[in-house]
Amino acid sequence: MHSTDRDYTHFFKLFFDHSMTPVFKLIYFDLPGRAEVVRLVLAQSGLPWEDIRLSSKEEFDAIKPKAPFGQLPILEFNGRTYAQTLSLCRFIARKSNLAGENESNATECDMWVEYCMEAIVDNLKKDHAEGDEKEAAGRKFEATVPDVLERVTKRLKEQKGNSFLVGRRISWADIVLFHLLEWLVEDKPDALDGMFVVV
Repeated sequence: MHSTDRDYTHFFKLFFDHSMTPVFKLIYFDLPGRAEVVRLVLAQSGLPWEDIRLSSKEEFDAIKPKAPFGQLPILEFNGRTYAQTLSLCRFIARKSNLAGENESNATECDMWVEYCMEAIVDNLKKDHAEGDEKEAAGRKFEATVPDVLERVTKRLKEQKGNSFLVGRRISWADIVLFHLLEWLVEDKPDALDGMFVVV
């Protein structure tokens, strides 16, 4: 067979499939805030992504009309724009095998994520709110932390040597937990002393 008779269909399919792979574009301000956990999930996912950080009000005003709810973070993927932190994390997790090994695991991931996110939101309010709201969020966060650590410790012990919250491999629930623990240690370096927690 002459070279001109060869079927290059497979080669071109591989080339164009690779070169045209959709890229996730995460858009947020140049700070951790509500996008940091999304960045962590993207970093673990192995998927191609861009971390687009806005540094001025003018940049935000320009991008705001694209945001479904007029807020950031937003995620652009394959011609569509998505919003809301947990929805973005869950979407990425499903695309990258971080959402559990089966339907039961996926539900458990959601369960642990929502539980941890309550404390994370309180911490955000504590850091960024003002006046009475700031004080109330601080008190709630301080009261929540011991309960979170106790329940996480109990869960990891139940896993019997498995270092993951759900199933036998890392999931986005572990990443959200890591994000929470990271904040705890920043606020109080000895927060995890004596705890059965793998970080």
